[in-house]
Amino acid sequence: MIQADYNHIIETLYEDVLSDAGFSGALRAFQGVFGIEQTWLVTWNRPNDLIRVDGTAGIIPEFQAAYEAHYQFTDPAKENFTDIAVGDWWVDSQQMGMARMKSSAFHQDFLRSYDMASYMGSPILRSSEQEVALSFLKSRRQGLFTDADTHAIDVIIPHLQNAFRVREQMMELATTASLSMQLL
Repeated sequence: MIQADYNHIIETLYEDVLSDAGFSGALRAFQGVFGIEQTWLVTWNRPNDLIRVDGTAGIIPEFQAAYEAHYQFTDPAKENFTDIAVGDWWVDSQQMGMARMKSSAFHQDFLRSYDMASYMGSPILRSSEQEVALSFLKSRRQGLFTDADTHAIDVIIPHLQNAFRVREQMMELATTASLSMQLL
């Protein structure tokens, strides 16, 4: 990976802070630079045990709908995702192993039906109520995620965390400004 690729993703992250489309530009940049089939940002509301997809690149709408309606409840990453430190990675082939992946309904019934082979995610922000994660999927022709994949992306995680925090603050300020205008 060359520095220009990293710079492009980082610039796009900060450009997306004020975008109505969220971080979709940065997610597309991740996809292009790292050759990843699908990229998404999700928020897991732990008290309700619901995962909401907040941003995507390359996601097939039916895939997202199936995930949100059914497969989020059997997502194997949820089993120990809270044990993964913010900025570290949950990688299916490492945390589950090949034998469990081959017997996993999530992998066999869901991912394979969309020609996906491997899944990894990183907690970006964590609070007592919710978890924000960056997730990637590789197609079967791309193979499994490796340590090299996670290490290549690690340098960008602090920038994503910062951009996400700035976006949340900007949204809170916009809401406050709107309420102030209504009161005036």
